[in-house]
Amino acid sequence: MSTGFTQDQEEYMRLALQKASEAAVIADPNPHVGCLVVKNRQVIGAGATQKVGEAHAEIMALHEAGAAAGGAEVYVTLEPCAHQGRTGPCVDALIEAKVKRVVIACQDPNSLVAGKSIGKLKAAGIETQVGLFAEEAKELNRGFMKRMQTGLPFVTAKMGVSVDGRSAIANGDSNWISSDESREHAHQYRSKMSAILTSANTVIADNPRLTARNGDELFARQPLRIILDVKSQVSPQAKVFTQPGNTLLIVKEEDQVETGRNFYEHKNLEVTSLPLIGQHFNLKSLMQELGRREINNILLEAGADFQGACIAAGVVDELRVYLAPLLLGESDFGILQLPALKAMQERQTLKLQDVQRIAEDVLLTYHF
Repeated sequence: MSTGFTQDQEEYMRLALQKASEAAVIADPNPHVGCLVVKNRQVIGAGATQKVGEAHAEIMALHEAGAAAGGAEVYVTLEPCAHQGRTGPCVDALIEAKVKRVVIACQDPNSLVAGKSIGKLKAAGIETQVGLFAEEAKELNRGFMKRMQTGLPFVTAKMGVSVDGRSAIANGDSNWISSDESREHAHQYRSKMSAILTSANTVIADNPRLTARNGDELFARQPLRIILDVKSQVSPQAKVFTQPGNTLLIVKEEDQVETGRNFYEHKNLEVTSLPLIGQHFNLKSLMQELGRREINNILLEAGADFQGACIAAGVVDELRVYLAPLLLGESDFGILQLPALKAMQERQTLKLQDVQRIAEDVLLTYHF
């Protein structure tokens, strides 16, 4: 419950948040925003941010409302943009429409906006309220929020595990630990990601497609696939390179030119390089580079060694653990390989965020 707002206002902002959630699969790298135009207690316009270069939520809602937007209330889940980017400033459109009041869930942390639109609306004589369901709105855009504030993407590590803590049986077979329902749920989550990050070892061992699918049907927008290949051993014939969408292959600097030649037939592939720490990529430099590329949310899908390395490097924000009601017996395949601790005081503590039942599985979500 937000204080200082009416029950009607809360209901309208909930509807705007629902619209914002619709933008999650199309809006990247823009924030996921929803907007409602309300007049005489009736919704006369609604919109969500479209794909890059197309209309933002406010423009969609104002277009649907038309001339009736004059004197209306507007509910928007993020402070309207105040700058000329790929599209024009939404705050100017709201002022030109002569709306009466704008209710904003939360301020935009982007330095190009950051309170400027709120000030501009007030200067134009438009009543402006901020803070209705702010935390819910920030959660919808946690990747964008983090990137604006730190320059880094929000990273989620996903894994499936049996009750006895195994990710595969002794011979390495892991198909399938999680239920069909959990895999479908995971694909829905994938579809909202900016990128999927994995290692060459996973590509070689599993030959995954790394696509977001609804059953057998691909989602219209596919997350960027990022593969770290420190030994330049991934084959150009791997399935991941033939899927719709774009792939980023990262190799050592001295291998970049030769790898580019080997993969020249793949038009949706970019080959780049990163610095090393010893024999491994500098994962913090990786995240800085991905932030510069406007990547908001990364889903980490890889084996225990790489997942553990990312956690040890401090670049992971969230764990999503699909716990299956299985006992897989003695096996060397755990879900994480982390450095040994010398004392219990060195242990990392996680904060449980959510518990969700999916068929017979349980999805546990933790933050560091």
